Amino acid sequence: MSHYRQREFVAAQRLCREVLARTPAHVGSLILLGDMVQQEGRNKQAIKLLTQALTLDPDNIAAHDTIAIAHQALGRRNDAIAHFTQALTLGLGDAENLVTHCAA
Repeated sequence: MSHYRQREFVAAQRLCREVLARTPAHVGSLILLGDMVQQEGRNKQAIKLLTQALTLDPDNIAAHDTIAIAHQALGRRNDAIAHFTQALTLGLGDAENLVTHCAA
């Protein structure tokens, strides 16, 4: 998280992959890596990682939010809406900002 917060994404991704090599079910690393690859525009890879995370932790707000953004970027409006709705239902903050800035 330290590397991520400092925008040192190469180091953050490397560490996430190292953690996942040892502990494939590490939800935090799946979500963080999914977020970073989504920000790079690798939305299909993000969906794969975040789907794994949601299989392990179906109520994870961050995973639903980020996977919704990835689906939206790929034009999968219904999937994006479903995940945004789930994130909001689970307690995602700043719903007004989400509604204002997300086409889905």
